[in-house]
Amino acid sequence: MSSSSCNCSSYFDARERDGEIKGLFFLDKTQRDTEGQRRTDLRFLDLERGEISNVLCTMPPDVPLGPTVVTCGNHAYAIGGKILRGSIFRSLNHVFRFDFKHAERAWRKVTSMLYRRSLPEAPAPQGKIYVFRGSRDCFGEVYDISGDSWVPLCVPSIAEYSGISGPVLLDSSRSRILVHFSRDR
Repeated sequence: MSSSSCNCSSYFDARERDGEIKGLFFLDKTQRDTEGQRRTDLRFLDLERGEISNVLCTMPPDVPLGPTVVTCGNHAYAIGGKILRGSIFRSLNHVFRFDFKHAERAWRKVTSMLYRRSLPEAPAPQGKIYVFRGSRDCFGEVYDISGDSWVPLCVPSIAEYSGISGPVLLDSSRSRILVHFSRDR
């Protein structure tokens, strides 16, 4: 399968310790299951060889539509998303984890976020996942992988806090996360 035929709606990188990106994990939505429904497969693109892996794992049906996927350590996390209830999409706070060392376990549900978020921005430095956007009730929250717990982040001291828009960028050289507010300068 060539890389041009994949629907890479979500991707996340595999970095070496020196920060060099060696490959991209991505969600491939080009295949259908036995009932004709589109399925979401986890694959890997090796940037050095230009090869796409076989399917590492297929997301189970209980993973919602449009989660944000991020890697941290030996795991991939599918965070948030939405489901259709009647004619209305509803954001979710679900979190699913895939363990690369134990692929046979597939995706497993872990502790949910404190707030519902659809398509959040989620950088993952140093064993924690910071989640922004997608919730009117909370500026952001952080997941401590080792403690399997979520904590809300303090609202920034900006007089007129407005919604967050992309991008949310990790500036690891200065140990900070840059967050863009949609209506503030």
